[in-house]
Amino acid sequence: MSLGFESAKFFVAAGIDHEPMAVATHGYNFLSKGIACDIRELEDPREMLTRLGLPRVDVIIGGPPCQGFSIFGKRRFVNTRGYTPDNDSRNKLVYSFVEMVRRINPRWFVMENVPGLANLDDGLFLKTLLKEFRDS
Repeated sequence: MSLGFESAKFFVAAGIDHEPMAVATHGYNFLSKGIACDIRELEDPREMLTRLGLPRVDVIIGGPPCQGFSIFGKRRFVNTRGYTPDNDSRNKLVYSFVEMVRRINPRWFVMENVPGLANLDDGLFLKTLLKEFRDS
């Protein structure tokens, strides 16, 4: 996603991931700053702006883990009707992404995920997630 935004003439200021090697790789490829952390543990996402020396963020782009929403992998042959996304810990980062958007309040945000997210529980999960974003 960073490459696409950079190609569209955006300045990619930072990369955030819980894996230090992912942050280092991002920094190498985009000459950006980085923070290796679990965003679920941030008390105030705005503190990252201070740590990174960024006065503001115009766009937040992110791709929370998608395994819990994907129709492939372990869920491929499972009936998703009645599947409770909240019981899958990988899906919690979606809510952390919502909170990050809410607290930092950029002009725009882009969240990438998988088609399975839209179909989960007959679309109810996506409707709930969109409401969370609208209420931010």
